[in-house]
Amino acid sequence: MNNSDIEIQTKHYQSRIKVIDNNLCFTERSHYYSKKITHVETFGPNWILVFGIVPPERVFIQCPDGLYHLSGPVALFIPSFFVIKWHINPGVLNFNIISSSTILKLDQENKAKIFKWNPNVLPKNWSDVKSILYHSNESDQIPNGSQKSLLAERAKNYIDNHYTENLKIETVASQLKTNRVYLSREFKKNFYISPVEYRHQLRIYEALKLINQGVGLTQSIYASGFESLNQFSAYFKKYFHTYPSHYQYPKSKRSKLKPTDLEPSFY
Repeated sequence: MNNSDIEIQTKHYQSRIKVIDNNLCFTERSHYYSKKITHVETFGPNWILVFGIVPPERVFIQCPDGLYHLSGPVALFIPSFFVIKWHINPGVLNFNIISSSTILKLDQENKAKIFKWNPNVLPKNWSDVKSILYHSNESDQIPNGSQKSLLAERAKNYIDNHYTENLKIETVASQLKTNRVYLSREFKKNFYISPVEYRHQLRIYEALKLINQGVGLTQSIYASGFESLNQFSAYFKKYFHTYPSHYQYPKSKRSKLKPTDLEPSFY
């Protein structure tokens, strides 16, 4: 590991992260899944681009009409504020991740894109990322959620625009002239996750984005919508299965690179 890398080690995964361009992070990840899992997550204001050679019958993504099977050399673009539901079978997965909170202007930017990938080509800067996405014409697209509930879509849009505030789901329901129970049921049917969990995940990644931009830890946590440091730590542990204090990175980079640099959980 060179002096510009961050290394993250937990019981189930190991990651090495480095900044390769302005607000552009590259992660090498090896993740051991001891059992079959189903996991729903969002990366909030961040988009990610995943590259890997996926063994057959190992990774599936939930789609409105069934499961999408990822296999072989494949790349997956997940836009910001996208909700993805993984179905992952046991074993080790090795993959690379490019991530950023810088806005990308793409056609169909509200949909995930899956396309074939040349294992000999990995992006090294912004120009490479844009080139790969621009030339990914032969791709399969996955919509954000089941797209069966207009109410759920409106609720998500409201949360996306207000999650850093002191936002209660009752407030969302009131704004949309419905009740909390019905709204929560429709939201989970459409996005596979409750609106409360969705809001918490957005706040986690908002805090990480701010920390990565050099904002102080305490200020980032409160600015992202959390009520306390303990609340942030509890949800961080829930989604990443580790504590920020368990992250290891070189002393020479402590002032420049934060241990929370846009690291997707995939857990």
